[in-house]
Amino acid sequence: MARNSFSGVALLASVSALSCGLLVGSTGCSTSIADDGADREETGSVHDPLLRKTASTSRWSYRGLMPRLSDARMTVSLAGHTVRVSGLLPSGYTGSLPFYAITEPDSSGSGRTQVQVVYPIATVGEGSETLEGLPTRNPEPFTYEVCGGENAHASNEIGSFGGFPFIEYVCSHRDRDGRVRGGIAFHGPITSRDLEGASFWSLLRGPVSHACNRMLGEHVLELAHLIGFDNGNQGTPVKVIAELDTWRGKSVDVDYPASGWTRPAASRSFVFPTWQAVRGLSDGTAKVEFPQWACETSRCASMPANSVDETTGGRERGAVACPAAYHVETVGSRGGLMCISDDNVNAWGPYTAGMVDACVAAGGGSVCRGSDRWAASFAKGLRGTGACPVGARYDSVTGYCAEGENAFGPFPASTVQRCIDAGGGEATCRSARYNRFFLAGLIGKL
Repeated sequence: MARNSFSGVALLASVSALSCGLLVGSTGCSTSIADDGADREETGSVHDPLLRKTASTSRWSYRGLMPRLSDARMTVSLAGHTVRVSGLLPSGYTGSLPFYAITEPDSSGSGRTQVQVVYPIATVGEGSETLEGLPTRNPEPFTYEVCGGENAHASNEIGSFGGFPFIEYVCSHRDRDGRVRGGIAFHGPITSRDLEGASFWSLLRGPVSHACNRMLGEHVLELAHLIGFDNGNQGTPVKVIAELDTWRGKSVDVDYPASGWTRPAASRSFVFPTWQAVRGLSDGTAKVEFPQWACETSRCASMPANSVDETTGGRERGAVACPAAYHVETVGSRGGLMCISDDNVNAWGPYTAGMVDACVAAGGGSVCRGSDRWAASFAKGLRGTGACPVGARYDSVTGYCAEGENAFGPFPASTVQRCIDAGGGEATCRSARYNRFFLAGLIGKL
């Protein structure tokens, strides 16, 4: 890689981890003792196709649902150990989005959809020094931009970079005290964890690096795709802030454990969901969740199926309260819910625009647009098999299915009453469609 020269000495042995370095007038990463003293290469294991750490460098492919974003930008929180990626969906995009992608209307009024995704990261550890004897430190708060790196950074004599992207965003930056910094990047996790007889890449989310932002391997692969880095794109803005990041008046947190620091209070935070190819559990076992989304390129065809629903992430669904003489029924193959009459004759909406259009095309006539009650077998056939009806997606902010900015009920009486008390109006509050951010406030999610 033309921009980066790597050199270093053994440091931070106490965290048993490789660490990105801060070298005056140069770029670099420094290393400590390998996290477990050796890399274990195992053959014939059921884990062979998965996201494992091995003695040799791998080449990885991202095959998840997220599209490349337009006008992408990043916010790195040093206090919160997060990086939040914001951008617009491509014009005319109609594909599915995973559960952890939070959408909202573009604040500029373009009519497009803005997406927020948050990943856990590591930041600088305490008490380390560069080769020149200077203390290591985080990049100073500033708006940088992606300025170098490579898509597959090999393990070498310095450390186990594993073949994950190295997305450099501090290149020859002069700090306020005159110190020149470079080589600071997003890259793979460096550390690993033994689970069920295999060594899996695993991130220590906390103050353990020499200034780079370590990420889970699957996350840095997805990040490279989101910002177009895997297609040669440079210049994506990276805003580094010392304090906690915020979103809609809440501190930003992410659903990933903290290591060696205290995460923000849950009552004052919005915890963004996240995904993992392989999630390590506290009892030392592995939960294979999304292996198909991040795989060794030569073995992607042999990946096992994802075990967690890609649209809900296995997260809890919002409560639905059906009208009198109706009951909640699970429909489709992925846990969808519908209100069906006790005599199994009728289904109670609301119905998506796509379902209404299909109803009209099937000859349903005026009932399609004029009634929330359709024949049960007819409505089930038009709904689709997903967790949410055709044209809607699971909304992680509320836990309900949503079409655009409308979340679908019918909602429990307690939520209806809170809506009325908040001044939502009788007609709106007793309907089966709420603005999803208004609903999130009612149920204590925002």
